[in-house]
Amino acid sequence: MQRAFCLKKQEKQPYIMERGFLRNKATAKFLLFAIGLLFLAILPFVGTTATPNAKVTDVVIKYSPEDFILSLKIANVFPSQLNMATLRGATITVYISAVLYKVRNLWMDRKIAQKITLNTVGYDVSNEAYKLLRSWEGNPDLVAKSLEHAQQLMAEFNNVKVMPLSKLQKGQKYQLRIRAICKQQGGALSKPEKCYGTDWYILDFSY
Repeated sequence: MQRAFCLKKQEKQPYIMERGFLRNKATAKFLLFAIGLLFLAILPFVGTTATPNAKVTDVVIKYSPEDFILSLKIANVFPSQLNMATLRGATITVYISAVLYKVRNLWMDRKIAQKITLNTVGYDVSNEAYKLLRSWEGNPDLVAKSLEHAQQLMAEFNNVKVMPLSKLQKGQKYQLRIRAICKQQGGALSKPEKCYGTDWYILDFSY
């Protein structure tokens, strides 16, 4: 006599429901919904950058009889999103941090100097001009009548005295590290806000 077996059909459950706390169907749906919202929130920013590709360029070092002198430029120093900010009464400051290290073979490099230099721009509504102040120059404020001229002046850091030349040793190897940080303040801002920061520019040289 043959026996007949009747197998009860089981409902097929999604794999995601078979593990840990995801066995609860309501919990799983909530998590999937939350992940979807997160994806939609970040989607507009994928492939874009919130800040320009500002970077340190055209670095030149030279020596006067008394000082170690640095000149450089910042590419994309004054991005378009900051142009309107100056017209609304804000000021934009670019900080240059130049750090000089003495290279040592058996020990960590030793920092021997650090120079912080500021270049600030703001829009003078009454005179319809951009006014700039450079911390390394003793001259009165510079005035630029056009945005293009203001951008040029903001991007240039010429003949900045980093340290006395007497601190360098003949035949010694050194490394110079330079970075720019942009901050915006005033206008609609209650406190200074960082606009961008560049990568470190590294220059090895011998004196």
